[in-house]
Amino acid sequence: MNNRIVIIDDETTLLEFLQTQLSSRGFEVHTATDGQAGFELIQQVKPGLVVTDLLLPKMNGFDLCRRIKQDTDLASIAVIMMTSIYKSVKYQYEGMRYGANDFIHKPFELEAFLEKVGRYVEADQPRPAARKLSPAAQAGLDALRRQFAAELPFKATEISVFWENLLQEWAPEVAGELYTRVHNLAGTGASFGFPAVSTLARELEELLDPWRRSDRPPPAADAARIHKALGILYEVATNVVIE
Repeated sequence: MNNRIVIIDDETTLLEFLQTQLSSRGFEVHTATDGQAGFELIQQVKPGLVVTDLLLPKMNGFDLCRRIKQDTDLASIAVIMMTSIYKSVKYQYEGMRYGANDFIHKPFELEAFLEKVGRYVEADQPRPAARKLSPAAQAGLDALRRQFAAELPFKATEISVFWENLLQEWAPEVAGELYTRVHNLAGTGASFGFPAVSTLARELEELLDPWRRSDRPPPAADAARIHKALGILYEVATNVVIE
């Protein structure tokens, strides 16, 4: 059975995390950070499974799935869509209409993710004890977690700067980029075991959602709620302690 998996997400730390987890379990994993590069990679490696985020640069997950399913050489590839945005039945139906086989919502538990993957592909050499990582793989994951924690103050500062710039001059493309960065922080924070950061980022994401494509800024009351949520997120993210 084809044990190759292509994962597409613009959050590189999450990509490394998932690649390490799946590789240690006997899968051949390839990654890309935007939809167009992901499609080209899929054409090259012909995986058994594609796992893709929906909110991607250059080509979103819906369009990527559509192109896969319309290509006679690729149509049999299973596609799992990852998202924290499109959780309603309406959007899941839309994904299925494009040919998606399954959905998983961010943030997700690792075991739930692995269970979904196992429905569509099998490892080249199944390992009964796969849940316990090798010392080298565990060390790699610990290093990624420390790296993510070290980058949190920068990520929080960057998000704050985006918001301050928007307050000076509202621009839909900047609002969309701010939303994407908060979205990525929420998903990766959960995956690396920082639930407080993930929860606060998710709350901020929900506040930003109605305005991420708007050509006008939110009214003062909504802007104040966003500003308050951002301040709390910044305080927590810049004071994370790794045990």
